[in-house]
Amino acid sequence: MKKPHALSTEQRWLILRQAADTRSPVVLSCKTTGGWLTFKSNFLCDISDDGSLTIAHPSSPDYPTPEIVEGQKIGITFRQGHKKFLFKTTVKQRRHDQSNHITSLILYPPADIFEHPRRLYERVLIPQSCKIGAEIWFGDPDNRESQDSTIYRGTIVDVSAGGIGIALPENHYPDCQRGAPVVCSFRVEINRSPLIVQTQFRYFKELDDGSKIMGLQFVGLEAAEKGQAKLERILTLMSRFQKYNKKPIKKHL
Repeated sequence: MKKPHALSTEQRWLILRQAADTRSPVVLSCKTTGGWLTFKSNFLCDISDDGSLTIAHPSSPDYPTPEIVEGQKIGITFRQGHKKFLFKTTVKQRRHDQSNHITSLILYPPADIFEHPRRLYERVLIPQSCKIGAEIWFGDPDNRESQDSTIYRGTIVDVSAGGIGIALPENHYPDCQRGAPVVCSFRVEINRSPLIVQTQFRYFKELDDGSKIMGLQFVGLEAAEKGQAKLERILTLMSRFQKYNKKPIKKHL
């Protein structure tokens, strides 16, 4: 499996200039009181002389947009052609233009940009004979036992670098809105503690037996502490079962 790789300095500035010149759309991820969330935005102007980037303050149709402030750490994802790029950075300045009523975010130039091969976002099926349990809940990802939230248990049906599908039994799945932050825990290696990741709810797919597959999108891995290490563990799980996936299926949203 081809893994994400860091761009060289020359490649980094070339791809950023192309994205800024074309005002490319971006997805911004930031940590809120409820967990990591993603928002749509776009580059607003060319790269400044000091390398700073300018994007529009994001918005979301699914939930209220938090106010992003100076000094806040965020993750940025964008595409150029068929290639997907991710980096983490810090907000340098928040600026509001009274003439056009546009609020923009000035970002420090990223130290690294990672290119992710498209194949990483093709779902790998988990065979029914290899049951991998998963738990999901709402609240603090680091202190599950103190939460009042119900813990829902199911089995993983597919996984990619972008998200995960979990089969939940009939009448035991949460009622949540698209975009809601969800904490997900599952075991990748037998001899290590479960992997805990933050996700966003994307969809439910009802099956004939009354159970449902819950589609979750991973969020914050490009910006969160230890996010790259968590991604490596997800790729390990994918690699293990990729030989069973003879035909790629629809990508995660």
